[in-house]
Amino acid sequence: MRNDDYIYIHKHIKNVFMIGNYELEEVLILLVSVIFVYVFQEQLKLGLMGLIVYLGYQGMLWLHELKATKVRSFKHHLAYKYGFKNSQNFPKSYINEFTGN
Repeated sequence: MRNDDYIYIHKHIKNVFMIGNYELEEVLILLVSVIFVYVFQEQLKLGLMGLIVYLGYQGMLWLHELKATKVRSFKHHLAYKYGFKNSQNFPKSYINEFTGN
């Protein structure tokens, strides 16, 4: 059953490879820490191995949170807000298409 009035808005403009809820570059931080521990397992003590993997996990969570909260074009928004940029310099807004007006 298909509803023709339903509009699906994608989270990303292009497809992003994800592992669970995390993007590849976020998981890469944890993966690098696990590989580091694996390569140097003879020289590291068990507690230090756990600390390195834990810091890699925290780094992954930090990057995920940073990417979710940071707005890339915020400086342009501030320039428009305070009158340094004209709105004609920005791309056309398609909000009317999404709202059906």
